[in-house]
Amino acid sequence: MQFLMLESYVEKDYAMIFFSSPAHHKPSWIWLLKAYRQLDHSFKKNLKALYVLHMSKSYQHVFNLANKIISPKFSDKVSYLATLDELDKIIDLAHVKIPHEVVEYELALPHSLFGYHHHYYHDQSQHAHHRNNGHHHHTHHHHHYQAHQKKEAPTGQFVFGRDLEALAKVEGVDISDQQSDVYIPTVVQKLIEHVRSNGLQQEGIFRKSPSNADLSKARNELDQNHSMFIEHLDVHTAASLLKMFLAGLPRPLISSEFVTMHSQNEDAADLGHKLRCHYKDKPHHFALLQYLVFFLAQVSEHADCNKMTIHNLAIVFSPSLIRSTVAFDDILTSPADAAVYLGQMKLHMAFIEFLIKEKDAIFSTR
Repeated sequence: MQFLMLESYVEKDYAMIFFSSPAHHKPSWIWLLKAYRQLDHSFKKNLKALYVLHMSKSYQHVFNLANKIISPKFSDKVSYLATLDELDKIIDLAHVKIPHEVVEYELALPHSLFGYHHHYYHDQSQHAHHRNNGHHHHTHHHHHYQAHQKKEAPTGQFVFGRDLEALAKVEGVDISDQQSDVYIPTVVQKLIEHVRSNGLQQEGIFRKSPSNADLSKARNELDQNHSMFIEHLDVHTAASLLKMFLAGLPRPLISSEFVTMHSQNEDAADLGHKLRCHYKDKPHHFALLQYLVFFLAQVSEHADCNKMTIHNLAIVFSPSLIRSTVAFDDILTSPADAAVYLGQMKLHMAFIEFLIKEKDAIFSTR
């Protein structure tokens, strides 16, 4: 609900203050980076300034790297501040409700310069001291950030979160016969045809997102009735549903391990051969990948209008298409490890670019 309420703010220009400390239950580096990549475009576009207070140098380094890879323009909006005094010079803190814990944290810093706010700090810290001694201090615990293989969809969900085999059964398609390698889920065909007919000229198609309320409603309707007509959907909603479907597959369409083994410098025909060998036991996954790549190439042909170049499409689709089959959140815990993950992100985007650019050679049947 709080996330939905924020949408009314980000529809217009806004500034944000992020109090990064103290935080006793910080999510892992990898969870933060994945969440950062999923941040809706409207949150970034209309943000004019982001003031980050008390963030450690290591976190700053990681997100500066992320900005260079994903959105260099966004990094120009970010300012890292060490003290509340620095923030007060930019924004009048008299109009900002500062959490007591933030004040207590600042008071404990050896380099804090209280200036004319010393009395304010004292009053706030005293209030926080009595409140925490007299009442139970509630904190939100975040325990589950791991990127394990996604679970199968619960009963009653017919589209999102199901693997292709289960979805084929829902549609009454026998993918064990000789035509199994050409199975494309009906929902994917419908969503793509809707975008192809109505969205190729739309600026920011697949980058712009509808409101979360509209997207959630459309997803629930489609989940309960996979044969529903989708022509009435806003084209950006349809585009977002396609990405959501791909990201929700229990098994990623492309594994990060495969991408790591086969760089973009590989010959396109050789990569195509290795892809076919890799997908030998799951031809329907290969068919879906081919179907999607050729469609994305078509979208990029209208980049003069929709601004979605092959590079931009790779940025927005690589998180949905490529995932690791290993729970990296259990392995990558340091800033150096997070930098490795950022390198993987760049490799994933380059791989999707290569697939689109060299689609004819890669997916040739010869």
